[in-house]
Amino acid sequence: MTPGARFALVLLMVAAFPVAGALTSEKFPALSTTFHAIGTVCLGAGIFLTAQIFNLEENWTSGILLWAIGALIGWLLLEKWPHAAFLAVLAPI
Repeated sequence: MTPGARFALVLLMVAAFPVAGALTSEKFPALSTTFHAIGTVCLGAGIFLTAQIFNLEENWTSGILLWAIGALIGWLLLEKWPHAAFLAVLAPI
């Protein structure tokens, strides 16, 4: 796969789960929370995979910081416990 195709796959993965969470929020709130939590995990994976795809030489703690900021934004918008748990784990690192 080309780097552009890999990056597109990463972007699709990061975007698909929050959209699925938004679409299922009315009828299936527990499934929506799960989709949003998986989206937060995919955000972290996307950050590190993007750095690997494009050979970015940056300190890994910067990636953790970006992931923690994403978890914070998710918690501020949704106020769900998985985002608070991710933030509690990621922020001290």
